[in-house]
Amino acid sequence: MKSGITIPLFWKFAIAIVCTVSIFGIINLYFTNYAVYDLYENELKRHGNTTAISIAERSINPIIYNDVVSLNNIVSSQKDIDSTYAYIFITNKTGDILAHSFDHIVPVELKNLRSYSSKIDLATQKITDKNNQETIIWDIIAPILDGEYGYVRVGLYERNFSSSIKKTSEIFILMIGMFVILGIIGALFFASIITKPIKIISSISKNIELGTLDVQKDDVELTLLNTELVKWKNFLNINDEIDVLITSFGEMVSRLKNTYDELKKTEKSLLHSEKMASLGTLSAGLAHEINNPIAGVKNCIRRLKETPDNVSQNNSYLELMEDAVLRVELVVGGLLNFSKKPKLSFSRVNLVDIIENVLLLTEFQFDKSNISVLKKYKNKAVYISGSANQLEQVILNIILNSIDAIDEKRVADKSFKGKITINFTPNHSRVILTIINNGEKIPEEYIHEIFDPFFTMKKIRQGTGLGLAVCYNIMEQHNSKISCKNLESDGVINSLEFPVYRVS
Repeated sequence: MKSGITIPLFWKFAIAIVCTVSIFGIINLYFTNYAVYDLYENELKRHGNTTAISIAERSINPIIYNDVVSLNNIVSSQKDIDSTYAYIFITNKTGDILAHSFDHIVPVELKNLRSYSSKIDLATQKITDKNNQETIIWDIIAPILDGEYGYVRVGLYERNFSSSIKKTSEIFILMIGMFVILGIIGALFFASIITKPIKIISSISKNIELGTLDVQKDDVELTLLNTELVKWKNFLNINDEIDVLITSFGEMVSRLKNTYDELKKTEKSLLHSEKMASLGTLSAGLAHEINNPIAGVKNCIRRLKETPDNVSQNNSYLELMEDAVLRVELVVGGLLNFSKKPKLSFSRVNLVDIIENVLLLTEFQFDKSNISVLKKYKNKAVYISGSANQLEQVILNIILNSIDAIDEKRVADKSFKGKITINFTPNHSRVILTIINNGEKIPEEYIHEIFDPFFTMKKIRQGTGLGLAVCYNIMEQHNSKISCKNLESDGVINSLEFPVYRVS
């Protein structure tokens, strides 16, 4: 038995029900108390901003011609439209009152609450009514022609929904309490039904020794069927998963004895075969996994030799070399510990940065093969969720395959100029990255096999056939898609489709 705290099934059910009900209630309380209030508040500010801007636009001519009567008409007519306006007044650029909606004069405290300058833009501030601390007013200021002719101040009452929200919250809390009580009662009942036969099965299991296995199916089922709860269910002709468990356990025990001896004989050979199969797969992919980062390191070393005095550029190349060495270290570590699956580490990554890093690593190959790269995207950042290291491996593999396809076409035409086009089209839910090359096409009869392990048709740089298979697995782990098809003209288009990163 594992060491640690033992929690009865009843308490697991009870905790799960209480947590579920509580989370549901908290979400609803949050939505009621905050989300709805925020929606109202945003709408109120939008309404106030629109009003302030409208008044500012209508006040230009009256201010220019010093028509105070028209300014007062604008203020009073606007305030009469809607009772949510606490006040409206217009000032000149120095802050002197030109028109207002107050019965007497504009309170000095309100007038001096906001500063006026030529640099001020549309702004909103939350204030409290001096005469009634519970009354909230949104004070909005809008410049008239960038503040050259003055400013418009609009105050809007914020409706107090606290009593309605409080009443709704009390109802939700009462419902949560009722559901918790009902959930605990249900947990006690179902836990009793489930745990009784399970405890018996557990007791029988403890007495089974594989070396001297002599418990038979009929004996096990007889013991389990004699429990009171099982008898009660049988009397009512009620069957459920517990009955299936009882029958299956009895059958399992009888099969266990028959297979135990055979299992012991094949155990050693099976473990050895499995280990060798895993080792063979890792060994076959080792060269492929190491060659790509080494190619990047070679390119970085060449660039360092060419421009040793360019410190900024060389620092970026050193970082890329460090990343490549870490990738090789990861592959070698995986070989030494091949029986364990590596854990993916997902985070918010910039797809544009990954593309640029790959292009930087393969710059030497582009120059060597006389290939031009056309980047059609203008975005500086497109965020997705994933492992930057593994996604870089996918894109790097596709780029290198494109270079090989172009080189193979150049064998027949030495003057052929290769081109690789990169673009992506982000939308609200997916990002589609396309990498197009004008190299050799893939024969249509083989295009459905390119993602199979060990499939390769390369002639110049003979591959292991694992590259696209590795890419396919990485894309699946990222809940993404990869596809490849021939163009009607020369070349191949590779499409990678990713889900857009969303804040949880």
